[in-house]
Amino acid sequence: MRHSHLFLLTSYPSPSVIIPALRTVENIVAGDDLQTQAVIEAGLIAPLVNLLQIAEFDIKKESAWAILNATSCGNNDQIK
Repeated sequence: MRHSHLFLLTSYPSPSVIIPALRTVENIVAGDDLQTQAVIEAGLIAPLVNLLQIAEFDIKKESAWAILNATSCGNNDQIK
């Protein structure tokens, strides 16, 4: 997961590629604390925040959902 999703989130490919990648991350962080921790350790949170700042609306929306899922499903330490 680390290399493929990190590449997809930082290389800014077309929406037809990045939106499914973001939805995958959304689903992972909607799982348990171990899954959320894996996303954190893979370094995917910073690219999500970056996409919120620079991407087009549909990509921003998916990035926001991924962050929302992480903060809704993660434990207190992960949310910090």
